[in-house]
Order: sequence, then C-alpha cells, then structure tokens
Amino acid sequence: MITLKDFIIKTLKENHILITEKNIAKLRYKYTRKLKENNLWTTAKTIKIDRNETKLFKEDDLNNISQDIKPYLTRISIKEAGFDPKEIEKLKKKRAGELEDARLKMINSFVLDDKSTSKENPIEPKLTESQKQKALDRLMLTAIFNLFFTMSPRQKELFLHDYKNTFLDPDFTANDEWIISQERLKHPEKYYYNKKK
Repeated sequence: MITLKDFIIKTLKENHILITEKNIAKLRYKYTRKLKENNLWTTAKTIKIDRNETKLFKEDDLNNISQDIKPYLTRISIKEAGFDPKEIEKLKKKRAGELEDARLKMINSFVLDDKSTSKENPIEPKLTESQKQKALDRLMLTAIFNLFFTMSPRQKELFLHDYKNTFLDPDFTANDEWIISQERLKHPEKYYYNKKK
C-alpha cells in the first residue's frame, strides 16, 4: 500500500521527469480520474497523517493505471527533455526502418563460423594494444572530466539509464523512450554534467 503522492513521485523519477508541484498536480489529476473510473478511489483505505486523511492504494492497481497513461507520461518526458514530438516520431520511424534493414541483412548473410572458437587460456587474458590504449584513454578522460566538470547523482542515474538503453533488444529500440535516450546521448552537455565554477 502506498500513498498517491509517493507513487507519483516514484513514477516521475522512473520516467526521468522533474519532480515539481506542477508535474505532481498533472499526474494527480490523471491518476485520480482513473482511480474513480475503476471504483478504486472510494474503496481505498484511509489513514490519518498529521491532520490530513490520506488514501492508500495497492501498487498493482496504480501500476496498471501507469500502463494506461504511459503515452501521457511519454509526452511529458519528451516535453521536459526539450525535444520536438514530431522530430521524435520521425526518428522513431527512421529507427524502425533501420531495424528492418538490419534484420534483412542478418538473414541474408547468416553464416555459422566455427573457426571463432579460441584455444587460448581464459584465465590469462591477453590485452591487445587497442585495448590497452582504450583503457589509458578512459583513465585520462576521467581525470580531465573530474578537473572541469561535476555530475549529480540524478545526472549520473539519467546517463546510466540512457546508456543502458543503447544495449536493448532491437525490437525495443523504435519506441519513444529509446529515441529520447539516444537524443540525450548526442547532447550530453545539456543533460549529464555541469561545468565546475
């Protein structure tokens, strides 16, 4: 059991939408209307917190409503991120076409390569020159980043969420959330870090 406000704040965090009174009010209206439509508002357990009476709801019921209003949450997320919804739709269609092309290419060139099995000892990994250079580059970049920039926990969480989306199954990469993630990754200076003062 959870209060509606706590669930809304959790939903805003999950969808990477700023937690503001305005956004909380928008979602409270949507959830309240759906709860009333499903007769869950009147049957909810009521408890007293300080001087106020607060309703408690089952998270499963609220999660079901979240699925119903997912398009609305996506629109808010797109707007909050500063993207043009038409551009997101265009990128989504482009990505769907790319996925279809990649599937066809994979089907046409599917060849099983038995020669790829390695006989090297897996306990002693050998680093190639490229891997060594990549590790050194990462170390140097981290040092420079920490000298000039800061990253809040929220920015870090958003970056990791967006980066994780790049590894999604191709079937899930033509949706709004994936497109928004990719667009944010193209412009990291706007979303993931701040210049040190």
